[in-house]
Amino acid sequence: MPSIDEILELKHQNDILSRKEIKEGKVILDSYPVNIQIGCTDLCNYECIMCRKRNDWALPEKTGLSIIEFLPYIKTLWWQGGEVFLYKNFNTIFDKANENYVKQTIITNGSLLNEEIIEKIIKNNVNLLMSIDATTKQVYEHIRRNGSFENIIEKLNIIGRIRKKYPDSSFTLQMQVVIMKCNYKYVLDILDFAKKYNFHAVNYHPIAEDTENTDEQIFFNKFKDIEIMKHITEQMKVVHKKAAEYNIQLEDTIPKIEMHSQHINMTENTINDNNSPEKQVNKHDGKLICYAPWREMFIDHDVLKPTCICKSEQFIKFDEYTLRELWNHAVFVKHRESILNNAINFGCSKQCLDGGFFRL
Repeated sequence: MPSIDEILELKHQNDILSRKEIKEGKVILDSYPVNIQIGCTDLCNYECIMCRKRNDWALPEKTGLSIIEFLPYIKTLWWQGGEVFLYKNFNTIFDKANENYVKQTIITNGSLLNEEIIEKIIKNNVNLLMSIDATTKQVYEHIRRNGSFENIIEKLNIIGRIRKKYPDSSFTLQMQVVIMKCNYKYVLDILDFAKKYNFHAVNYHPIAEDTENTDEQIFFNKFKDIEIMKHITEQMKVVHKKAAEYNIQLEDTIPKIEMHSQHINMTENTINDNNSPEKQVNKHDGKLICYAPWREMFIDHDVLKPTCICKSEQFIKFDEYTLRELWNHAVFVKHRESILNNAINFGCSKQCLDGGFFRL
């Protein structure tokens, strides 16, 4: 087994090679990705009211285990599902990633955590994101169907106890919160709950625009819920203030009332040439709009693309490929070529065009 210095040097050299290949405009790469986000399974033990119906898809063993080849070179690995702990190869890849000093993030509902995995997570400085959308049994179990609020509290108490064994760990605990009609009144309670259980961060997100449960929609149905949005806008101002007092990091992607109006205008003007992606490239002074196809890899449910917010999706039979083969698949080559040619209408998200999320 290589030493920690040797492994970190491999990661450093891969990073340098990645940057070199970007400058040279290469589309078939010798470098490995720097970051990987993996949707390892669609299986889930919950039936949350805002989620689509799940199935039994899982990342094929050939593709999944080929991640191990990448581990000495990548810096971060994000796990998401379905429910991550239902993926049969999770422990094998997770342990190998720890041996290769990969910073891992796990998104989970938390229900399947146990003392053994919690200790490994904390000991190995993992970033744990738990999806908790309510602070009472009634609302939590209404949203997270098949879930038990008492079970989640028990897991949080175990986390708190084991954290004391590893005071020097850089483990982080974050709460993922989806705001919708049944829980929007409790955004402040969520922050107090986070303080009580020593969360480092809380991430407030709106219910997805394409959710099948339109009864819970607040943000993306024009002005139908304007009064609710006014309430949320004011409450989130207080949330930001209290988060600073509690020393809790905040990620807030909730559309506010003024942003809501812009969303409507944007939706109605999508055919206007001034809003086309090609018109926005000059904002970046001739530099590449995005480096994600050279740096990032997202695989989930037979979908291959650079990041989770890229719009272009290509369905691939993953069981026919290793991860190395997917990294230089025609899908990635096309992404790289389109960016080099400023043809950024291919697969680009407006979020990236506005903010340049995946800059070096």
